Amino acid sequence: MSSVGVASSSGSVRLVSACSTIFAVLLIYYTLARFAGVDYEDATQILPPQIQYVIFTIPIVGVGAVFAVLGFVNGTVRASEWLLFIYLTAMAIVSVLRSDFAIIPSTISFVVPLMGIWALGLAPSPSLLNGLIYFSLPLGALSFLVGQNLWGIIPGFANDEIPWRVSIFPGVADTAYFCVAIIIANVWFSNGVLRRATTGLAAFFLLFTVIRSAAIGMMMALIYLWLAGKQGFRTSFRRWLLIAAMLIGFIVLILLPAFLSLLLPAGINIPFVNQFLFHSEQGVQGAKGLSETVYRGWLWAQHISIFVQHPLFGIGSYDLNNLVDDRILGNQHDYAGTESLLTGLLSRVGLLALLLFAAIIAKLHQAVKLGEHAAAASGIAMIVMLISHGGLANTYNIEFLLLASGLSWRTSLMSRLTDKRVSESPG
Repeated sequence: MSSVGVASSSGSVRLVSACSTIFAVLLIYYTLARFAGVDYEDATQILPPQIQYVIFTIPIVGVGAVFAVLGFVNGTVRASEWLLFIYLTAMAIVSVLRSDFAIIPSTISFVVPLMGIWALGLAPSPSLLNGLIYFSLPLGALSFLVGQNLWGIIPGFANDEIPWRVSIFPGVADTAYFCVAIIIANVWFSNGVLRRATTGLAAFFLLFTVIRSAAIGMMMALIYLWLAGKQGFRTSFRRWLLIAAMLIGFIVLILLPAFLSLLLPAGINIPFVNQFLFHSEQGVQGAKGLSETVYRGWLWAQHISIFVQHPLFGIGSYDLNNLVDDRILGNQHDYAGTESLLTGLLSRVGLLALLLFAAIIAKLHQAVKLGEHAAAASGIAMIVMLISHGGLANTYNIEFLLLASGLSWRTSLMSRLTDKRVSESPG
C-alpha cells in the first residue's frame, strides 16, 4: 500500500473518530432534552413547544447534514443512504408542487440525521449507554419531585390509576424503548457484574412502564440474538423468515386484546395482566372499553383507507383527529403519539413512503447479511417502535436515536477503516 493510501486511511479513521465523539455528545444532550419537554397535558412544561422544536431539532439536523456530506465525499454511502436521499428529494418536489410546505421540515429532520449517522456508521458504545441510564436516574427522581414526571422511579407513587407504574423520563414510552436499546447492548456486548446489574435495571423499568409493545419488541430482539447464530439460521434468507414471522406475530399480539376480551371469562380480574392487555386494571368494561383496546388496529385501518383513496401521493399533512370518524372512540384518544409511522406515511405521502421503507429494510438487510446480530436486533426493535409508537420516531428523541444508530453496531465505519488499514499495512 502506498504511503498516500496509508495517510488517507489514517485521516479517515481520525475523521470518523472525531465524528463519533460529536455523536456521543449529542446523545448526552438529547438524553437531557427528554427532561425539558413533556407530552402530557397535566404535567409541567419546562419549555414551550416552539422553543423545544428549535433547540432540539437544529443541532441534530445540522450535525447530521455535516455527517451526510462527509459520507458522500468519502464514498461511504450505501444503498440505504441513497434511498433516503432519493426519498428526501422526491418529498421536497411533491410538497412544493402541492404547496404542502409543512411536511418538508419534518421530512428533513427525520431523513438528514439518519443519512449522516448511517453513512458514517456511528453507533453508541455500550459503556456510553450504561452511563446514560445511571446519569438519568437522579434526573428522573428530581423530575417526579417537581411535578414534571407523573410516575417517578419507585413503584407505588405514580399519579396514575396504576400506582406501581414507573418511568425515568416524563414519558413512559420514551423510557421503555430507551431501556430496550440498553438491554440489547448489554446482552450482546458487555460482560461482568455491571452488565448484569444494568440489564436488570433496564429490564425493571421496561417491565414497570407497562408499555407492552416495547416489551414485545424486546422479546423479539432477544429471540433474534438467540437464534440468529444457530445452525438453522446461518443464511440471511432464513434470518429474514424469522424477522418476518416475528413482525407478523407482533401485529397479531397488538390486536390480540380485542379477541381475548371476548374469550376470557368475565370473572377473571388480574390487575397486572389487565394493564398489559387492556391498559386498565379493571380490564374491558363494555363496548366502549372494547373499542379502546383495538384503537391501534382502528388507526391502521383509517390510514390504509386514506391510502387506498389517494395511493400515488397521499393527501399531505393532516390532523387525524379532525379527519377520521370519531364515533368509535368518542374522542378519547390523541391519535398522533400512537400512530404507526409506516401506515401514517402511506396516507400522507402515498407510494413515496415505500422509498423510506426500502431504506430501512436495506439498512437492516446489511446487518442481517453480514451477521451483525446486535445491529439487526436493534433494527427489529426500531421497526416495532415505528409500527406502534410513530410519535416517538423523531431524531431528536433519544430512544429513537439509540435504536436507529444501533443498526450500525459492529458494522461501524471506524471498524471497517481500522481493519482495512491493518490488513493493507506493509509487513
